[in-house]
Amino acid sequence: MHTGDIMKANPDGTLCFVDRRKNIVRRSGENIAAIEVEAAIADHPAVARVAVLAALDPLRGEEVLAVVVPAAGFEPGEALARTLFGHCAARLAYYKLPGFVTFVATIPMTSTQKVRKAELVQLAADPIAHPGTIDLRTLKQGSRHARR
Repeated sequence: MHTGDIMKANPDGTLCFVDRRKNIVRRSGENIAAIEVEAAIADHPAVARVAVLAALDPLRGEEVLAVVVPAAGFEPGEALARTLFGHCAARLAYYKLPGFVTFVATIPMTSTQKVRKAELVQLAADPIAHPGTIDLRTLKQGSRHARR
């Protein structure tokens, strides 16, 4: 079947939905389910809303981009980005950690409360151009070496 869904087989033979193929970040040959990274980031009390996308990366093909709306009372910036990175590092493999965190006031949503990722494509094409973006790729490299 060609549904566009990513599934995994459980030991008992049943299939488990992982994510839509278009919601996968392919970083250096690794498939990263956006929903898994979103869940880890959304679990932090400083986050009101999050969307994870594939940002273009000249070295790795794609990099994990987290677009974050901070919760009330939390100031967007490098300190919060590093806090979210550390929060994710305790829950995810190093290659799944966000290489970029972009803080925005709102994330476009559909009437059924799904993220309109198509409206974030321009941001994913060049995240560094957005003034709210924090580049965490060097932290990500250090986190890989720390886990060995």
